[in-house]
Amino acid sequence: MKSSPYSRRIIMIVIMVVVISIILLLISYNFFIERDMRINTELKSNISKSEKMDDISDERIYHLIYDSNDTLSLIIKDEIERILKVVKVKHTVSDITNMRQINDNDFIILTVRNWTKSVNQIDTILSRVSNGASLIVTSLPGEDAVFIANAHDFGIYEIGDTRECESLKVVDDVILGLQDGDMLTTTGVADLIFNIHVDQDTRVYMTDEKAIPLYFTKDYGKGKIGIYNGENIEERFYDGLTMGMLGTMNDDFIYPIINSAVMFIDDWPAPLNIDDDTIYEQYGMNFDDFLKYIWWPDMVGLLEKFNIKFTGTFVLTYNDVQKPPFDVSESVASGEMYVHYQQIITHGGEICLHGYNHQPFWFSEYIDESLSEFYKPWESKKDAVQAVQYAIESFNKAFAKYEMNCYVPPSNVIDEKGIEVVKEALGTPVMISALFSGNPPQEPSHNYEVKDDVIYFPRLTSGSVFDDNMKLGMTFGLTSYGVLSHFFHPDDVINEERSGGMEWEQLRLEYDEIFGFIEERYPFLEYETISDCGNNLVDWFELDYKVLYRADYIKIASVNTPEEYSMILRTEKNVLEGEGYSFEKLSDRTFYISITEPNILINLEGEG
Repeated sequence: MKSSPYSRRIIMIVIMVVVISIILLLISYNFFIERDMRINTELKSNISKSEKMDDISDERIYHLIYDSNDTLSLIIKDEIERILKVVKVKHTVSDITNMRQINDNDFIILTVRNWTKSVNQIDTILSRVSNGASLIVTSLPGEDAVFIANAHDFGIYEIGDTRECESLKVVDDVILGLQDGDMLTTTGVADLIFNIHVDQDTRVYMTDEKAIPLYFTKDYGKGKIGIYNGENIEERFYDGLTMGMLGTMNDDFIYPIINSAVMFIDDWPAPLNIDDDTIYEQYGMNFDDFLKYIWWPDMVGLLEKFNIKFTGTFVLTYNDVQKPPFDVSESVASGEMYVHYQQIITHGGEICLHGYNHQPFWFSEYIDESLSEFYKPWESKKDAVQAVQYAIESFNKAFAKYEMNCYVPPSNVIDEKGIEVVKEALGTPVMISALFSGNPPQEPSHNYEVKDDVIYFPRLTSGSVFDDNMKLGMTFGLTSYGVLSHFFHPDDVINEERSGGMEWEQLRLEYDEIFGFIEERYPFLEYETISDCGNNLVDWFELDYKVLYRADYIKIASVNTPEEYSMILRTEKNVLEGEGYSFEKLSDRTFYISITEPNILINLEGEG
């Protein structure tokens, strides 16, 4: 039976509507890709310099005093000096044999453990504290005769033996985001503590699981003494604890933070081509298909639920070629990963460079035995630059307007020549995100800083299991820098150590816990692309400021002031509304302050 002209006309209209819809969809699809390519954030090379800071008296001086004959004292001194530079407070650094003049309203940080050898200087310090100064003792010298003689005045009525401690219980507001009663097991970062007991009129901020104080303060005359019962603040990992202790030594303490959260996905999107029997048994598919059809849709669901912006790391190939010609059989545009790159970008995320292949930019002859199975040094800087350029050209065939701003070194391995390769291949300024606390020389430790046209934005934590070590790393990083910089891997699920033996359905719930904890404890924090984080870091790094503390206000005068910057305020008082700032109370004595003017008064009232 032949169709009528009317039926054929209806069919043609339907076909035309479908074709037009497809064309419009493709136009829209390409528009959104092009739009995201155009607005990819540019990195700041510098910021405009203000000419003059309001003339206010920066009255607080921090005196960092160490013992040049004690290795631990020297290490702790270096770590704390780095923190004092981060908060940009006026400070001096001196050996105890040659102390600077200390005034009665100053702050003293003492890394000296042999008090008996320097009894005269210790007497001078305690006299200043009695008259109103504040003192932090960074390592309890429990076996020192002079310390023991004064211990009762510090609130300690009993000092026992030392032992290893692998737990931390918060009992007062000292670590940003940790609440009274939070107990963390610090596996792998055991501390050496004394079994001590303290008076009831001490203020204990942290204990171990047996209620032995780890950090406490005690009024001493007109001043105050804070004592850390341990040695772990020698570790970079413990920056947050140092910053928390600084916030306990006076009525008010305010400092700037970067205020950035970034979630890196290692080797994604990338053609991993991993065979795994367990995934096949569970899902009836190979691992790459599992990532595409199970893992990634679940991650997109988390992205949308918690408003996350993922930063993917681009690797063109997994060959081990380190000399030209550099080539691969499949382009980014035609490859199966294309849609996943596009999804990251259109969801507001970013793609950064992980390499042409997975061979890190390391040029020394020696590579540690644990890495030599996978990596070998590059022989030529020219070859490495050419490999990167080839990878970027391949990516730009699919995403013509996209510029990569950041490099994440495979296995965190990079050397100085490798940094020069990144600068030459990607242009400057450029970001490098390796480790905050690495294992030098191959895994260097990087600071949050801008140096030689490189914005260093290191990673603090990694993994998919929300264990106590991850929680501690996150909370310490957010306390000291206002930074969440986390790294996870698509293949965590098939790595028994990284998955904790969990299957994906269980591991998927761990991500809910991670992001839920961050959302609850750090409501001011927003996920950003790595480039936006880099620009926040530049603003924070270039900011210079002075603070004047008064009973009913805090005055801040700054130069190199961005349009908006963030600070954390520790105070027992209430913050009141005022001009040029807004605030959010985070806990009993902690406020998040957002500032929009170079000169402001933060109004305070009464006791909190």
